[in-house]
Parts: sequence; structure tokens; C-alpha cells
Amino acid sequence: MALKKFLQILKGVNYIHSKGLIHRDLKPQNIFISHDGKIKIGDFGLVTSMACESLTENQGTKLYMAPEQFCDNYGKEVDIYALGLICFEILSALVSHHEKNVVCNLNKKPLTLYHVSLFCLTAGILG
Repeated sequence: MALKKFLQILKGVNYIHSKGLIHRDLKPQNIFISHDGKIKIGDFGLVTSMACESLTENQGTKLYMAPEQFCDNYGKEVDIYALGLICFEILSALVSHHEKNVVCNLNKKPLTLYHVSLFCLTAGILG
């Protein structure tokens, strides 16, 4: 059951990307199940076009943001990263705590140049 629902989420994100858009705020709270059991993706308030020359705005829900979103440039891969975290939560029934490890809990302390460089390096290695 979980796999079928996640595949619907993947198809929805693929559709968004096929229209040249990046959602930038994929998270469980923005995924809905309709009365007939179909998955719907909502909250397009941060959506942006892939046609933008440089996506540099640090926007989204920090817990689901990819390291690239803290770097100088990113693309649709940030949605794929969020999908990985959502999949983890669906399969494990746990909330990912990568924010404490990857994002340095940005609400409490600012991100240093060292952290941004490390995020960009890691993103480059992971492809």
C-alpha cells in the first residue's frame, strides 16, 4: 500500500517537473489523499520555473530542504531530495531528523560559509 501511494507521489512530482516547474516545498503536510484514494500534491506557493537562470532563494520547509538550497544554485533535484525524506518517513513511520545533522538547526544558529561550502561539496559528490 505504501509503495503504491509513494508511486503516485512520484508521478505527481514528475508531472510538475514535466511542466518546467520546481515545487520547492514537498513535505507530508503538502500531500493529500482524495476521497477516491488518489494522491494530490498541494501548496504551490513556492513553486518556481526551471527556466530561471539561477535559483538561489533559500525557500522551503527546512526539515525537507536539500543542501543545494543553501548553495548558490539548484534545480529540480531539491524536489527529489525531499521525496527521499518523505519515502523514509512513509516506510519507517519516523520523522527524519536530518535537520539537526545537515541543516545545523538554522533557527538557532546561522549557517557559516564553512557549512555552505560543505553542503555544496556534498551535493556535488552525491550528484
